Amino acid sequence: MKSLATISLVSAILFSSAQLSLAGGDDPTALARIKKIYIESVANGQRDQQKESLARELTKAGFEIVDVRSQADATLTTLPQMEIVVDGDGSVPDKAIFTYELALPNSTIVWKHRIKFVSRRTLAEDCDYAATKMAAKILKDKEASVRKNAHK
Repeated sequence: MKSLATISLVSAILFSSAQLSLAGGDDPTALARIKKIYIESVANGQRDQQKESLARELTKAGFEIVDVRSQADATLTTLPQMEIVVDGDGSVPDKAIFTYELALPNSTIVWKHRIKFVSRRTLAEDCDYAATKMAAKILKDKEASVRKNAHK
């Protein structure tokens, strides 16, 4: 029998039941209005690498990254995790899991996305890959939100 262990690389982030509610609260077009994002630092050794990857990819997607939370339209938090096989024949690869949340200043979550993939050789490569996938997804979702907003 194979055993899996999920190791959280961030211990400071807790998800309350309120945060797990429908993203965007009562306003499904809130994502369309977000232009400036503050990236919450994570408590792990790859913090700078991860933040740089996120900033680079979000900038490519058209967002402005700010260094001061009060200047942002929303804050992006990240929960990176690893799913590690601790038993077995080695045929099941380890997996990286990144959960992203974008919250307004009033803590209303307007966007949430989870990415799970076979882990790369290094945590830095995992961060780069996840940032690229996350930025593509948030851009796609923002464009959909803009279209909804245009029809109002």
